[in-house]
Amino acid sequence: ASPDAVSRGMARTRPMSSRRRVRIVAPSSPFDPEKLAAGVERLKGAGFTVDTEDVHRPGHPFLNGTDDERRRELVSALEDPSVDIVWLARGGYGLTRFVHRVRFPTQCPIVVGFSDATALLGPAFNSGCTAVHGPLATTLADEPEESFEHLMAILERRARGRTLDGLSPIA
Repeated sequence: ASPDAVSRGMARTRPMSSRRRVRIVAPSSPFDPEKLAAGVERLKGAGFTVDTEDVHRPGHPFLNGTDDERRRELVSALEDPSVDIVWLARGGYGLTRFVHRVRFPTQCPIVVGFSDATALLGPAFNSGCTAVHGPLATTLADEPEESFEHLMAILERRARGRTLDGLSPIA
């Protein structure tokens, strides 16, 4: 990304507070509660306060609740000024059903996830939020230590870019 794109992506992101508060949301498919608990423990071990209130809504085989429930949960997390990071629990399917109705606040938290969350990362970045294509909360416990440490450096803005020398365009 160009320096302009990087600075534009961070322009409206709230600075990380000393609370280091993460709100886990599940706007896509249902998830394994044990995997989420393991991811939450890893985040707590790294010094984060983690909120998982109302994140698990069993009862639907393919979605973690109705479109309105999942959208309200996501928007509530994005708009909560005490939240530093909105972390997606799982990918799968469902976010694309309502992402076009999500509006980002003027000052927004960092958004982390991949898979179905990728549909959210583009609009988040285009709205001026920092969007991190990174592990889901349910995959954090399995993340290798080096990868987890680099992710922490990204979130804490300590990460340095890498140069890939010797690459040539594909013809």
